[in-house]
Parts: sequence; C-alpha cells; structure tokens
Amino acid sequence: MATLLSVRELTHAHGTRPLFRNLTFGIDDGERIGLIGPNGAGKSTLLRLIAGFDTPNSGSVSARRGLRVGHVPQEETFADGTTVESALRDALAADPIDESERSARVDVVLARCGFDDRTQNAATLSGGWRKRLAIAREWIREPDLLLLDEPTNHLDIAGVEWLEGLLD
Repeated sequence: MATLLSVRELTHAHGTRPLFRNLTFGIDDGERIGLIGPNGAGKSTLLRLIAGFDTPNSGSVSARRGLRVGHVPQEETFADGTTVESALRDALAADPIDESERSARVDVVLARCGFDDRTQNAATLSGGWRKRLAIAREWIREPDLLLLDEPTNHLDIAGVEWLEGLLD
C-alpha cells in the first residue's frame, strides 16, 4: 500500500492545555481508520491539522504530492441561499472539468445520496440531511483521503446505513 500521509512527532495544545504530544503515524491508501476518544481530547483538532486548516505547535504532517483531502467538520455550514445542487456544484468550482462532466457528477451524487429535490434550500434540511449534504459536498470532489468528524451526528439508522454503503 502507498502512504498517503505521514504525521511525525505532532504536538498541539490549546493555551496551556496539551491535547496530544509526539503523535507519529501514517495513513495508507485504502485504509479506513476510526479515531476514538472522550470529548475535548483533540480529535477534531487532529483532523483539522491533518487537513491543513491549522498549524501544529510542533511536528509535521506530510502528504503525498497531489493528495486531495476532503474534510467534513462536526458542524456543517452552508452560505445563505445554498441549494442542494448549488452546494455540490460549488464544491466542483475549482476542478478543471467541463460543464457536462460537472453536471454528470452532480446527478450521480444527488442520486447516490438520496436527494429528491435538487432545488431545496440547505437551510430547510433536517440535521441528518444537512449532514448528508456536507458529506456529499466533499465526496463529489473525489478526495484521496476523506476526513469525517463525527459523521453519524444527526443521522438516523437509514442515514448510517447510507453512509456505510457510500464508504464501501
């Protein structure tokens, strides 16, 4: 297996409170990893560091050249007026693909994720459907590494089963 990402001697604290010290691990292509710990242990912070949104106090995160990382935070946010379809289209805005490819990918993801109304405003979705849309927004980008922070929050049993099928 090829290594996607390596973490070396990562240390991070919030103020004077250390979250973790000298973490070292790698993530290989094809692995599925769960991060388990009590609230406040630094799980979300570690995912943000891996995704490159934050900088560690010390240590390093090294990614394979060209690695595409997707990150779904615990709390999803959508700009005012965002529809289900526009959230997916906006996620593809930076990809160098033509309009027909963009439309095809949006159609596939809408169907695979169970969205019947592409024009529905994201603000009107239930918590579970907002979580689905947040996951779909990252999944459509076809990341090499997808980081999901508490992905089953707000999902019912059908939503959890959908997520399991999506990640297979």
